[in-house]
Amino acid sequence: MLSRNAARASASTAATALRSSGNPALRAYAWVRAMDAEGITEAAELSVLASNYMNAELMTIRGVTRSSRRDVVEGRH
Repeated sequence: MLSRNAARASASTAATALRSSGNPALRAYAWVRAMDAEGITEAAELSVLASNYMNAELMTIRGVTRSSRRDVVEGRH
C-alpha cells in the first residue's frame, strides 16, 4: 500500500499527464483521484465559504440586488 504522500504524488503525475489530453472526463477523474474524499470535502467547504464571502461583499455595493434562483432559472433578471 502506498503512503498518503506517495499516492498523491502518483495521482499528481497522472493528472499532469492527462492535463494536455483535452479530455475533460479524464481530467476530472485524475483530479478526483488526486484529491481523495477528504480533499474534495475540503475543496467544497472552501468553495462555499468563498461564495458566501463574495455574496456578502457584493451586497455592500449600492445598486447590487439579489436575484431569486427562480428568476435566474426562468431567464428573468
